[in-house]
Amino acid sequence: MPLPRFNPAPLVPEIARFGPPAPPDPNNPMTRVLIVDDKEDNLDYLRSLLSAHGCTVDSAHDGAEALAQARSSPPDLVVSDLLMPVMDGYTLLRHWKADARLHQVPFIVFTATYTDPDDERLALNLGADAFILKHAEPEHLIARLREVQTNAVAPSPVPPRVAVQDENTRLKLYSEVLVRKLEERTQQLATANRDLRQKLAERKIADEKIRVLAESQMAILNALPAHIALVDPEGVILSVNEAWRRFALANVLQSPDFCVGQNYLKVCEQAVGDCSSEAQAIATGIRRVLRGGQKEFVIEYPCHSPDEQRWFRLMVTPLQEERLAGAVIMHVNITERKRDESELRLAERAARESEARLGFALAAADVGDWSLDLRTNVAHRSLRHDQCFGYREAVPQWGYDTFLAHIQPADRDRVAACFKTAMAGQGEYDAEFRTTWPDASVHWLWTKGRFYFDETGDPYRVAGIVSDITARKQAELALLESEARHRQISAQLAKVLDS
Repeated sequence: MPLPRFNPAPLVPEIARFGPPAPPDPNNPMTRVLIVDDKEDNLDYLRSLLSAHGCTVDSAHDGAEALAQARSSPPDLVVSDLLMPVMDGYTLLRHWKADARLHQVPFIVFTATYTDPDDERLALNLGADAFILKHAEPEHLIARLREVQTNAVAPSPVPPRVAVQDENTRLKLYSEVLVRKLEERTQQLATANRDLRQKLAERKIADEKIRVLAESQMAILNALPAHIALVDPEGVILSVNEAWRRFALANVLQSPDFCVGQNYLKVCEQAVGDCSSEAQAIATGIRRVLRGGQKEFVIEYPCHSPDEQRWFRLMVTPLQEERLAGAVIMHVNITERKRDESELRLAERAARESEARLGFALAAADVGDWSLDLRTNVAHRSLRHDQCFGYREAVPQWGYDTFLAHIQPADRDRVAACFKTAMAGQGEYDAEFRTTWPDASVHWLWTKGRFYFDETGDPYRVAGIVSDITARKQAELALLESEARHRQISAQLAKVLDS
């Protein structure tokens, strides 16, 4: 059962008892608060309440206006409604948490329309710091705002880029919440119509209910950035939102038939050209949903214009699953995500090519490479690395202790000290040591690499290269022995000449 519409007027006496607006308090963490709501009464209520607690209050009537204000002058806290035109609260929240300057500013959802637990879960998943219903008492609201601001005093690290799969999950939840709200409003409208037929004496009241519900339904549709159409069981377009109209106007030459009264299925089936195959698949999927054959239909498709390449995600869900009452068709622009995926594929390809070039260079230089995760003690090595320690095949397990165990005792402490110095902050290490192969032969190895440290200064990974320098060491030893013999001969000759 939805809560009654929020009316701030009865709360004015409650606010008045707080006294006149207090001057801004420099020690108050909520000194500058941005409030966002498309209803002036709600803005006045919040402005009076917050001013009485020493806050400087800025206001905006929709998400786009709020985002522009905040980017120009970030507030200490934002309190936003969800159902607004131009840009709704959910979309504002997504942009807010993705902005490098704003993501640490606490975001409070303050709503009277979105009251379902799924609505709250979606807001919190998108990064909201609190979800408060507008029917909360003034003292409770102020206490929650202060609690959120106190918890946000310690700066948090920049959040990682959201993976594509996570973004798709949130988008699906976002769509489900909005479609559910639309279904609720549609059901309420149907109930109001039945009441109207049953209670002719209350026609005026019933008409007002229908008007309010219809406005609310259209407000929800127009608040969405997605292009949305409602179709009847035959596929005829009954209603479209503002985003759909704007897109149709901007692309009138490409899609003149996608308007109210046209049959969406027939337009798709009659499509020709590059996108005709996708259009046929879309018509088939929508028809299955309309006939109750499947609960939803989702497809991603290209829709390029002469000026840019674009991709969209189409989602179709029934208006009412228990009976065939039509469907909601939603197109979401996913061009940015597709570009990110393309850039990621290019980056992965470049990384693979770079890794291949590095492997070729190391193989040509007869050098083995290795890395060790210091947190898991899991090592990754090339075959040449293990061959430097006398193994023909790769050893099943390798770690730092294994590495030290392969060093001759006379050299082990020196190499361990070298690694310890590098781990303590120097970063790089360079060491030569002797190792005994499984066939009992002694070989000289050279290793060089560096430690990698996290943001707290703790080492988490070490990587490097290793090479067999036995031949070089033998040559150096032979040279030293030759020089010693020459010095001995020279000394003997000097004695002969002196005598």
